[in-house]
Amino acid sequence: MTDGLTETVFKLPAAAQNLTEPESIAIAQAIQAVPILTPSSPDPVQTPYVHQAGEKPPILLLSNPCSRR
Repeated sequence: MTDGLTETVFKLPAAAQNLTEPESIAIAQAIQAVPILTPSSPDPVQTPYVHQAGEKPPILLLSNPCSRR
């Protein structure tokens, strides 16, 4: 849930210009981002995702970059 925060189109990195497979290009073009409120950050964290399941809600796989060592 996004608590009414606005979904945005995800800005692809320059390396995405090198994609050649139609499926990869389509997925890259479908990436969106939504700000997610988390207890680990005072500000929403922009979280990219791809929604390809029709009316079903997307599944977000979240990782905590602070926990990586």
